[in-house]
Amino acid sequence: KLAWRNIWRYPKRSIVTMLLCIACTTFLIFFESFNIGSHNKMITDVVEMYPGYIHIHYKGYHDQPDYDHLIPDLNRVRTSIKETAGIKVTTPRLEAPALFSSESLSYGGMLVGIHPTTEHQISRLKQALIKGRFLKPSDTNGVFIGKDLAKKLQRDVGDSFIFISSAMDRSIAAD
Repeated sequence: KLAWRNIWRYPKRSIVTMLLCIACTTFLIFFESFNIGSHNKMITDVVEMYPGYIHIHYKGYHDQPDYDHLIPDLNRVRTSIKETAGIKVTTPRLEAPALFSSESLSYGGMLVGIHPTTEHQISRLKQALIKGRFLKPSDTNGVFIGKDLAKKLQRDVGDSFIFISSAMDRSIAAD
């Protein structure tokens, strides 16, 4: 009773305090919702841009990522994964560090082998295309190169460049 009387002794001050509490609470709820939405959107964008939601590697690959730790029977593993509830699509990838070169410039990067018919179902690489066309399964010498690397190497659609990496037999591969 005493507290209630004290609140209404100065009605202006009490109303301003209540309005400020309501405004701050509303702002905090909005800000927290915005943060959660932004965080979820960032995760979705990063995952769907390239890596996908799940990676499956052969045992020991993380400790020593080399050709000895590649999945030996990929088709069997993909079939078994597709039979798992909740898995919609799979696609294989092979990643290797490489040196990319034009006539006078060289830059290090990641060489990634993809399967063109299923990659667009996992990542947004196809939607990120700026010039040219996306890879087809029949392409034997086609590449999908990022705009930053293309700019650094001074390459455009139809231009050639060289990449050097290690081959499966541990020799040096250049193409």
